[in-house]
Amino acid sequence: MCRTHRGQGAVQCKGDGGASKRLAPRSKCKGWLEDRPPAETPSPGEDAEALAVEVEALMRDVIRIANRLNGKPEKEVGDLRRGLFPTPFSFYVGNTFEGAPREQQALLELEDTAARLRRERDTLRNTLNYLTAASAVKDVFPSSPSSG
Repeated sequence: MCRTHRGQGAVQCKGDGGASKRLAPRSKCKGWLEDRPPAETPSPGEDAEALAVEVEALMRDVIRIANRLNGKPEKEVGDLRRGLFPTPFSFYVGNTFEGAPREQQALLELEDTAARLRRERDTLRNTLNYLTAASAVKDVFPSSPSSG
C-alpha cells in the first residue's frame, strides 16, 4: 500500500511485513523533446515535396552524365523516389554520398527534411556542374586508343 504525503511530494509505501519505507521525491526531471518548426524559414513556395522533385531530377542527371563519362551504355534512369515521401527519400539520397563521408554525415544529422533536401540539391548541382565540365573536356579532348 502506498500513499502520498501532500505538500512534501514524498511517497510512503508499506509492504506485507508491516515495515514502511518513505521514498524521497524525485528532484531531477528530464526535459521533453518538443517538435518545433525549423529555425530557418523556407523560401516562399519552397516545400519539401517540391524540393524532393528537384533533387530527384538532379540526381537523375548526375547518374546519366556519370554513366556517360564512365563509358556505360546510356539507359533511362527509373523512378528514383519509388513512391517515397520527402523525408525517407532525403535520407536515401544522403546515403548515396558514399564518396564524401563528411558531407554524408552532415546530411544525415540534419533534423529538418527541407534543410536536408536543400543541401542535397546544392551538392547535386555542384556535382552536376563538375561532371558537365568533365564531359565537355572529354568531348573536346577524346582519349585515343593508341597514344604512343
